[in-house]
Amino acid sequence: CLQAGPVAVVDQGWVAVLTRFGVYERVLPPGMYVYNCISQNLQKVCMKMQTSEIPRQAAMTRDNLSVTVDAVTFVTVVDPARAVFQVEDYHHAVKTLAASTLLRVIGEHDLTEIFRDRSKINDRLTQTMQGKTAGWGLQVAGVEMRDITIPDAMQRAMAQIAEANREADAKVIVAEGQRKAAFIFAAAAEAMERQPMSLQLQW
Repeated sequence: CLQAGPVAVVDQGWVAVLTRFGVYERVLPPGMYVYNCISQNLQKVCMKMQTSEIPRQAAMTRDNLSVTVDAVTFVTVVDPARAVFQVEDYHHAVKTLAASTLLRVIGEHDLTEIFRDRSKINDRLTQTMQGKTAGWGLQVAGVEMRDITIPDAMQRAMAQIAEANREADAKVIVAEGQRKAAFIFAAAAEAMERQPMSLQLQW
């Protein structure tokens, strides 16, 4: 190192956590700094919102169906000192926490709820993660499930069930129409019996 010490530049949108002999001193805002490379250390921390991709996870729903889901988290560092000292690698910690939280929350819902109430489940994921990451100096702005897939065999079975339901609905509609038609003809026949000269059934 030079006698004056090295120069560190902290860009806009970043800060630097300054330590002396491994002990926290202060947080440096954006700017240019000279520090002692023997006794001091600077660790830069991004203060902008960051996205963290959650790899595809195989999960079981409450009704014991297999789904595959991936998601993305939106995280902002609000306390850089905590982000540096409370967790070894907050990027990795967020991914690990998000994956385990996703599996647990998916397991609390059945398949219909997962597709129907995706927004509510995203909110639940966000709240759960925020409760755990606040101590790390992080704020979770959101967690979003992006792609939910089910096995091909299950898709075909669901399609067959949907087709059977449509056929059943059609049969109900036809039966209801026949019932109404029979009622009309019966009423007409009764009226004709009472007044045979005033009504004439049309076939």
